[in-house]
Amino acid sequence: MKTLMLAGALAIATLAANANPTPATKVLNYRASQNLATLFGPVKELSWQPARNNMLRANFTLDGDAYSVFFNAEGEFLAASRQINRSDLPLRLRLALEQKFKQASVTESFELTTDSDHAWYVRTEQDGKSKVWKAYENGRIEEVDLRF
Repeated sequence: MKTLMLAGALAIATLAANANPTPATKVLNYRASQNLATLFGPVKELSWQPARNNMLRANFTLDGDAYSVFFNAEGEFLAASRQINRSDLPLRLRLALEQKFKQASVTESFELTTDSDHAWYVRTEQDGKSKVWKAYENGRIEEVDLRF
């Protein structure tokens, strides 16, 4: 009798689990969280949020720096962004920015690393308009449409 009751309880539990499968985002966050742990180790103040184009975004701090790391819908690493001070930009790039943006205020700067690219981005504000610029260590600067 106990065996019959145990088998019935397992059958009901199995049916209940299959009737309400785990949402895909939870599975994807699990994969992304595993990849995040592998790439960055233990992090502080971790939060997850959806991002543009079906991406997942992990925000956290590591060694006092603020990071945003992006994963695709399958939880695979796409890019890592790190907030930086303007003074942390490479010297040649800093000089090029100062020359190009004499009248604009640099309100934000961050470094973005992907498997195929490494660049710095700055957000400027002038006359109430905000623009984002992609910049390289050699001083090349180009306007981009960057919205996560």
